[in-house]
Parts: sequence; structure tokens; C-alpha cells
Amino acid sequence: MILRDKQNIEAPASVIWEFLKDPGMMMYWNPKCDTCESDEDQVRVGLTYSATFSMGSRPQKVTCTVIACEPDRQLKIRYSGLIDKPNSYVDETFFLEPLSADRTHIRHHVNLTHSGLPWIIRVIAKIIDTLGTKKGNSSLDAISDLVHDLDKSK
Repeated sequence: MILRDKQNIEAPASVIWEFLKDPGMMMYWNPKCDTCESDEDQVRVGLTYSATFSMGSRPQKVTCTVIACEPDRQLKIRYSGLIDKPNSYVDETFFLEPLSADRTHIRHHVNLTHSGLPWIIRVIAKIIDTLGTKKGNSSLDAISDLVHDLDKSK
């Protein structure tokens, strides 16, 4: 099961990529991320680092592995350790599609297929994602806010 979101952001893909390419920036664009620790400041395929997420009653430390990385186009991160089940993981993918020199369409997918969550929880999450009302900022809202704040500071 894949949760999907999309948004047009008033910025070139290269500006958006600046926030996605640095693992240390994850806590600014992912509302569930509290901390992110990496020895490198740029993503690349195979890079592994750790992050702490607040989802529920206690923080969870996860391992993040970059699965796909095409600057200004695509970033796919695999999160392992969200659930204490062997071989469980969640994939998060961002697709950036330039619409013009200063506007980008960004698609965001969160694949829960191999998450280890019970099927009923995945179905409920999909129903809420499809029919529910948004509460709080999404990752795309946060990225848009970061880009807007950067533009205002110039």
C-alpha cells in the first residue's frame, strides 16, 4: 500500500533538492523526524544513516538507507527498524518534475507494503489518507515553507 501526496512548489527543482540532499535537513522537512545523524552531508545511493522519529508514545530510532538518488529528480529512502519485525521497512520517495524555470511539481510516495504493520492498520491509513482531513503539515508543506522562507530571506 502506497500513500501519495503531490504539490506544485514555486521554486526550481535545484532549490528543493538543496533541502532533500542533506540528511541533516530531514528534521526540517519531515514532521515526524526529531533527529538525524549522518557522517555525510549529501545523499548518495548506498548511504546509511540514523534518524529518530516520534510516532506514537515513544521515539523510535531507525536506519535510513538511500536506495535511489538522482539530483534534482528523485530521492528514495528506506527506513528500517520502525517495527520490530525482521525484514520490515518503509520506502519514502520524492519525485521532482520541473514545470518551468521557477516551478516544480513534487510527488511524495510512502510505501507501507513491507512495513510489518498489520493489514487492517495499513487499510485504515489508506482510507484516512484518501478520504480524511489533513492534520498538521505534511512533508511537502514543510518543504514548501522552507523554500518560501529561503526566498523571503534573500
